[in-house]
Amino acid sequence: MALLLGLAVVGLGAFSDWSVSAGMNACSTPTKGGPCGGDAKDHPGFHYVGVLNSTDACSATCEATGTNCTIWLYSTSSKHCWWRLDGVWDPVGAATITSGCRSTSSVGVPCVQGCGACPVAPTPPPTAMPPVESGTAPFRYRYEPSKLLLPPTVQLLHGHGVTKDSKGNIYATYVPSLSSQKLPTARCLIRYAPDGTNGVLLGNWTLAQGKPHGIKVELEADGKEYLYHANTAATVTKTTLDGEIIWRSNMTAEWENEKAHWPFKPTDVMIPPTEPNTVLVADGYGRSQIHAFDRVTGKYTGVVFGGRGNESTPGKPAKFEINHGMSLDHRNGKIVVSDRSNHRLVWIEDDGMIIKVQNVVTSEPLPCNAQTSKGSTLGDDLLVVAGLGVDHADPGPYLNGSVSIFHSNQTLVSTIEVAQYLGVGVLGHTHPHDAIFLPNGDIVVAIWKGHEAGSLGGFEYWTHLKE
Repeated sequence: MALLLGLAVVGLGAFSDWSVSAGMNACSTPTKGGPCGGDAKDHPGFHYVGVLNSTDACSATCEATGTNCTIWLYSTSSKHCWWRLDGVWDPVGAATITSGCRSTSSVGVPCVQGCGACPVAPTPPPTAMPPVESGTAPFRYRYEPSKLLLPPTVQLLHGHGVTKDSKGNIYATYVPSLSSQKLPTARCLIRYAPDGTNGVLLGNWTLAQGKPHGIKVELEADGKEYLYHANTAATVTKTTLDGEIIWRSNMTAEWENEKAHWPFKPTDVMIPPTEPNTVLVADGYGRSQIHAFDRVTGKYTGVVFGGRGNESTPGKPAKFEINHGMSLDHRNGKIVVSDRSNHRLVWIEDDGMIIKVQNVVTSEPLPCNAQTSKGSTLGDDLLVVAGLGVDHADPGPYLNGSVSIFHSNQTLVSTIEVAQYLGVGVLGHTHPHDAIFLPNGDIVVAIWKGHEAGSLGGFEYWTHLKE
């Protein structure tokens, strides 16, 4: 018998149904060590034959008719002979060990998959995700894995914001991965059809720089809709619905040496209900202020209110701890602010005076954004709130990241448990960051990538289950 080195396979004369590899140890695999270097006795999945004088003697014990043995190995240093009984052939290199496996089937004895001419079983198709449903009827929802798919060139780090236009088209903004953000093809804006299909990249490289965050569609006096973008790199941008930049205001040069406004890290943006020529910008990750810009020119108007604190008395100036989200509550025509680190929603006038406060610490302890159901089949009375996961355990996983639905009387009516069903080990979606109702009552969610292992960013589409 001629033995070849390494992975070489050698015929054994009469035993042509076998393949032998010198310098290979079948006791172990690349991911798991075997017991053959330890106690010389039987172990689960392994039979210890004994001390034999040669490789041929060891192979003969296994290859003999009627043994049902399909894998053997022999150590020239210890002279120990073993059979492997579980049929796993994925040997690792070992200079003093020779291993053999059955490469063709015999009567009643199958060949070893991956050994010689014995084919490896085909990889089964991926198992379809079982249906995921969450929430309380009549506001119960089903996750749709086939919707809001990313365009093939997208490398997403964080899913940050979602909004929709009057035709129902969905706009999603995201932070590209650090490596892809440097490429000239970098983008941060996707438009989907109203049903969450056919995602198309919009905008340009400039729009994708920094950290794109909050996004809104606003209908203006000229009868056209525009997109407003908050970017935590001290930038606010106005674009067309196709992502073409109209103006872009980066306040770094003007404010970086001004302690009253710096750091400036915008997280959301909107046009207030009674001041159609003004754009309000929430400085959620900076000084928790709200600044006013001119909607036509993008110039700063000098108007600012808010700042850090937790004032809750109606009629007094609002204070925040991360005023992360800011939207129009169509139910009362007022601004609703997601005051994240104060665990509450705050309704304010256009000048920042408090109207009312709702504590959401037990339902959405870290509220990121709140949007109403106006114009949907669900009516106009609902508010959807996306909230990050929070836990006292580090590094997680955070299983309470969810999306909650409140009635106009501030009653919690349903919670979509995103992290529990789609968190680490499934999609890695642990931190809902923004959510909107669609005209048909469905919900779209943006997912922020958390710091814990296994957390990933993305977008989700949830179908409303009619009763």
